[in-house]
Amino acid sequence: MKIKFYKYEDTKTEIISDGTACMTIKDKTTGKYYEVPVNESNCKNFEKISWDIKENYHSFLLLCIYWGAFIVLTLMNIYMSVVASIIDKVLIEEFFLALMIYLFLFIIFHELGHLYMLHITGRKPNKIGFKFNYIFPSFYVQINEILMLDKIQKLYIHSGGLMTSLIMNVGTYVMGCIFHINVLMAVSTYMSVTIVYNMIPLLNSDGYKILITLMNKAEKKGAKNNCLLISSIRVINILFTIAYTIAFFLNIIND
Repeated sequence: MKIKFYKYEDTKTEIISDGTACMTIKDKTTGKYYEVPVNESNCKNFEKISWDIKENYHSFLLLCIYWGAFIVLTLMNIYMSVVASIIDKVLIEEFFLALMIYLFLFIIFHELGHLYMLHITGRKPNKIGFKFNYIFPSFYVQINEILMLDKIQKLYIHSGGLMTSLIMNVGTYVMGCIFHINVLMAVSTYMSVTIVYNMIPLLNSDGYKILITLMNKAEKKGAKNNCLLISSIRVINILFTIAYTIAFFLNIIND
């Protein structure tokens, strides 16, 4: 598979474009990023500073292995969440203690998966932290540098956390089966639901980032500047958050 993109870099500026819709400009002095539509005028200007046309060759076999493994591991996690639940066979105290330890490790390895894929591209994260995604708490890795990468590299980075989570979760479940440790099977079964949920393109999930990358879309800061797909997902997110909040408080009142 061959991907052609346009790239220019000097001491002050870095520019990348697919040559069709827009170009992304990074100002190295301020660390800010700008998106400029591609047209005849600015293309002529960039010819003065000389475009370098680079061709990135990605191993088709590696792509097949990576995404083949991704699909197989996803199906295994779906099976675990739907068919193989044994949570009721574990003491509740034992389950929650194991879940807290597993969740801590799960979050760390998930973010390390994103960071490892980012490291392969030679880029660095801007920030690692904690935030509320609507009303839902979450850890995150801020990767502004991803704007300066091609589509395949972006897909690897966005899916890196999910791939790590899938490998860890299936591995934990298999270990539980081999050594007959029910609590390992229980926590991995429980977390399999979280992994599958993170693949759904909602609430700024990894699945959402993969989807908009596949469709060559980018989320803008200003809501009015977003395409119909992203605007629709944002509306669904708001409706979901409102419905979840109402259901949560009604459940408390009824109890």
